[in-house]
Amino acid sequence: MSTNPFMKRLAAAPKNAHGKISEKRLAGKMGARLTPASGAIKGAKGDFRKQAGKVKFHMEAKSTVNHTLPLDIGWLVKAQHEALASGATPAITLSFVTPEGKPRKSGEWVAVPLEYFHELMEQLEHGDNMA
Repeated sequence: MSTNPFMKRLAAAPKNAHGKISEKRLAGKMGARLTPASGAIKGAKGDFRKQAGKVKFHMEAKSTVNHTLPLDIGWLVKAQHEALASGATPAITLSFVTPEGKPRKSGEWVAVPLEYFHELMEQLEHGDNMA
């Protein structure tokens, strides 16, 4: 009986491989630029960046293959601190993925600070263009 090569590769992959795959996929889907070494380099923090008009986003990507993703306030503080240092708006992507890094149905979300959400709603209500 032969072994399935895909299952063999999957078993050999690191436990967090889904996160790297999901991060790369999300950056492409959002038209964002991945940060070298996923933010491990001084001066280049965060997982990816996106600019939409005048608004710059500094994003952290969090993913899990589980059904829950405990949200750590430290992630939010870190994301906000690093974004503000670069003059950007912080955002955290939350992804519920398969072991292969593919999104589950209704499993991709973006979280932004409440004050930014209020600004966005105000601009949309007044028909202002954010560009």
